[in-house]
Amino acid sequence: MADQSHAQVFVKINARVDEGIAPLVSALSRFPTLYTLASCQGGAFVEFRFGNDLGEQAAFFCWFSLKVTGLARLTAEWGGRDSLVFTLRCRPGDINALTLEIEKSCSILESALCDTGCKESDNYPASPCHRSETRQHDAPDSHWRDLMLRALRT
Repeated sequence: MADQSHAQVFVKINARVDEGIAPLVSALSRFPTLYTLASCQGGAFVEFRFGNDLGEQAAFFCWFSLKVTGLARLTAEWGGRDSLVFTLRCRPGDINALTLEIEKSCSILESALCDTGCKESDNYPASPCHRSETRQHDAPDSHWRDLMLRALRT
């Protein structure tokens, strides 16, 4: 079992994904605290987690659903340990248009975060709930949570 005494932060990493869905995965990866779990170009879906608590996740779900309406369907299901797993699905032919819409949405969120005082250099606190781990949630950083919730309301 991993050492539970160390704080976690989000970092961007390289991962092997289907070539046709790679731009969509890359666009989603621009969102702070979002990490992908699975993707497939044939089924045109990306499964991911977002946020540090259910409040952030619910706000993101509502905000993001409006951004992708008409291009994709966003669903959420219980992922255990106060966490949701999101699935974004679209028609394979809509991957590029959806990627562009997500890039615009991410830019909007980044601007809103800047407006609320979050700096690009800030380390976003990571949620310790991963499928393979049975760790207790660390208390989310209240400053980050407040900034994220304010930004998602824009």
